[in-house]
Amino acid sequence: MDQYRQVNDDVLFLYSGKGLNVQLRKTGYSYELFSAEGLPSAQGNRSYGSADLAAVKLKTARVDIDFYGMNARPTIMAYDAVPGPFNYYIDGKEITGVSSYQKVIYENIYDHIDIEFVLQGGLVASLKYNLILHPGADLGRVRFLAAGFGNLIAKQDGSITYTTPLGDITETIPMSFYTDAPSENIPVHFHTENSFIRFQAEYNKQRTFIIDPSINRIWGTYYGDAATDYCNAVSADAQNNIYITGYTLNTTNIATSGTYQSTLNGSFDAYLVKFDANGARQWGTYFGGNSVDAAYGIFITPSGYIYICGDTFSTGNVASTGAHQTTYGGGIDDAFLAKFDSNGIRKWSTYYGG
Repeated sequence: MDQYRQVNDDVLFLYSGKGLNVQLRKTGYSYELFSAEGLPSAQGNRSYGSADLAAVKLKTARVDIDFYGMNARPTIMAYDAVPGPFNYYIDGKEITGVSSYQKVIYENIYDHIDIEFVLQGGLVASLKYNLILHPGADLGRVRFLAAGFGNLIAKQDGSITYTTPLGDITETIPMSFYTDAPSENIPVHFHTENSFIRFQAEYNKQRTFIIDPSINRIWGTYYGDAATDYCNAVSADAQNNIYITGYTLNTTNIATSGTYQSTLNGSFDAYLVKFDANGARQWGTYFGGNSVDAAYGIFITPSGYIYICGDTFSTGNVASTGAHQTTYGGGIDDAFLAKFDSNGIRKWSTYYGG
């Protein structure tokens, strides 16, 4: 949909899907995953007011992809308008006749290269994009710069995955071809380096070549219970297991049996949870003492050990015997660092601070 006179002038068009929005911006595109907690259940003819809406918590995660090194003034055109314009209000002003389209093309975003975003199967279908390389185009010019993800994973099947606290977004390249021989599949793979994404292919530069990545939200899940839960960091290991950490006020639905700490000790405790590549929880553990503990960072080693860090107000049950600092240093709060194995068992932990 055309974003005419919406709040963010950088957003030109918006696709709204089930749990996934895609914003088409002047210099790139953005994925936005979202979920709502505390939605009132439908019960008979009950009416809902502002108090019900105020109780709803909307969680979002956003990944921005910029067209790195793009031409300064590409032409951005919308095609295939959908019948029935949209009307809406902004700050009490009526905006009418806003059009929706099934195709948006960034023309000459790089020399002789277009990027086309297109709906598959109409407005209720999914969004994908195509790279259109005209004769003389250099695929090496195409570099995307990503930000806002937990991890960027290049897989052996040639796909890439962006991890976020609300689930994974995967881009695949099912088929790439010349326009004059559409049944001839030319292998193309993603290549990642730090936060940059490139495309690798052997192709004839004198023919028009189409690379057609598909966008998929692989899975998403809630985590927590009736009280407050915060997720502050996410990471993945070499087997594509996903780890999240943060802090929680909940006494249930957080920890599993056999892990380091199965019960809540303070008002808020930190937590650490492991999911497999399909989103199934493998284990979860609390971490904390008699006051407030919160984790803000996570790191996974190649051998599978997990490190979390954060801050603590607790005077006990934080540091292990023989650690760098075994007692609370005082002051407002201390930092902590903890190491866990791949089964959620603490190896050691320490206070850090005075």
